[in-house]
Amino acid sequence: MIYSFQCLDHNCAYEFEAKIRIAKIDEMRCPRCGAEAEKLFAATSNVFIPAYFHTMKSDVFDYQDWRNLKKNPNMERAK
Repeated sequence: MIYSFQCLDHNCAYEFEAKIRIAKIDEMRCPRCGAEAEKLFAATSNVFIPAYFHTMKSDVFDYQDWRNLKKNPNMERAK
């Protein structure tokens, strides 16, 4: 995979990307100065959340709607 890294040397602080195995991340060095580099956190926006994940009993549903939703989580929930 491709990971983002930043050099830990304060004078360099070079940010770069490298294609590396996850087992070798701790051994990553800065290509400019040779100092140790740390992996940067990368957030992703394409996370799959099932339709029923956020479903909870609330005032939006009456008792019968709630029972139907438990039987079929893919039912249309908008009122």
